[in-house]
Amino acid sequence: HRGAAFYTIGQGAKISGASCKWFTAQKDRTNGTVYVCNDTHHPSLYSDELYVAKKEFHWINGEEPPQLKEGGELVAFCRTRHLQPLISCTISRRRQGEETFWTVKFDRPVRGITPGQTAAIYVTGGLICLGGGQISHAGPTFHEMGKTLPSQLHPAGANDLSVRR
Repeated sequence: HRGAAFYTIGQGAKISGASCKWFTAQKDRTNGTVYVCNDTHHPSLYSDELYVAKKEFHWINGEEPPQLKEGGELVAFCRTRHLQPLISCTISRRRQGEETFWTVKFDRPVRGITPGQTAAIYVTGGLICLGGGQISHAGPTFHEMGKTLPSQLHPAGANDLSVRR
């Protein structure tokens, strides 16, 4: 699809003539393929982790928190979409091949994690932003892992009344 760049994971896919609503589940940038699903809560839209390249993450005070420097974990909150409620998570460092990533592991599945968007990290109940960076890629979806979604999902935005909070 020549317009694949204009599709955002989790948003409507706008397939003309379709009898039901379809949602963008995944994109393959190498060949322009857009994968869709027909349910706003399809497991292919949900993941419980994301990765930000260490070199792409910007800490507001100029350096990572001490517990991350020592190879530990940081319990924090994350936001991946404007007006999305904060999501509790754990941050750690992980090497994948030659590159180092910050791994953000969520307590509950999150809908529509999209590479290229920003993951912002907060502490102190969301009052202090430590920094943020461009999402490199999401972890495997629940569909890819063969898992069913739990009954408790995280709202995709402030106006998402389709999930129990």
